[in-house]
Amino acid sequence: MDVLLCNKNFSPIFILIMGGWLKVYGRDNIKKGESYVYMANHTSFSDIPILFASTRERLHFMAKEELKRSVFGVPIRKMRMIFVDRSNSKNSVESMRKAALLVKGGRDLAVFPEGTRSKDGKLGTFKKGSFKLALHAGVKIIPVGISGASTIVARNNIKYRPSKVIVKIGEPIDTKSYSEETLGELADLVRSKIVELT
Repeated sequence: MDVLLCNKNFSPIFILIMGGWLKVYGRDNIKKGESYVYMANHTSFSDIPILFASTRERLHFMAKEELKRSVFGVPIRKMRMIFVDRSNSKNSVESMRKAALLVKGGRDLAVFPEGTRSKDGKLGTFKKGSFKLALHAGVKIIPVGISGASTIVARNNIKYRPSKVIVKIGEPIDTKSYSEETLGELADLVRSKIVELT
C-alpha cells in the first residue's frame, strides 16, 4: 500500500490511541483537480497525523531536519517528508525545489510557516520560504486552524492526554496577484485567516 495512503488510513487510529477526538470543518473547501499548500498553526507533534486525517491521502509535509533525530524520528522518516536543513542554505533551496515539483505534479503540501512549535500556543512570526514556494508553484494556499492538539501532546512532553481536537479548513487563497515583493502581504493575510480559524 502507498505510504501516503497508509498515513491517511492510520492517522485517525493514531489520534484515537493518543486520546484525541477529531472534528473537521471546511473539507468542502478542498476541490478535486487542484493542488494546494496547506498552512497551519503548530503547537504539538500530533499536528502531523491530525492534518493527514483531516485532508486527503496525497499530502506531503515539509519538516525541519532536526525531527529526524527526535523521539518520532523513525515514523517521520517513513512519511515521505521533505526535510529542510535551515543551517544550510543550499540544502534549503534544494528542498524547496523538490517541494515545488511535488505540488506541480499534483500532490498537496503541508507546512507550518512558523517553522517550529509554539511555546505558548500563540501564533508566531511566519517565515517567507513556504509562501515563495506556493508562489513559484502557482498554487493556492489553504489556511488551517488546529485547536486542542497541544493538550494531547504538549511541547517537550511525550505523554498523551485526552482532548477534543477541532480542525477548521479555510477557503483557498489565490497567490496569482502576489509577487516576491509582496510576500509579506500574503503572509499577513494567511496569518490573519489562521487566527480566525483557531
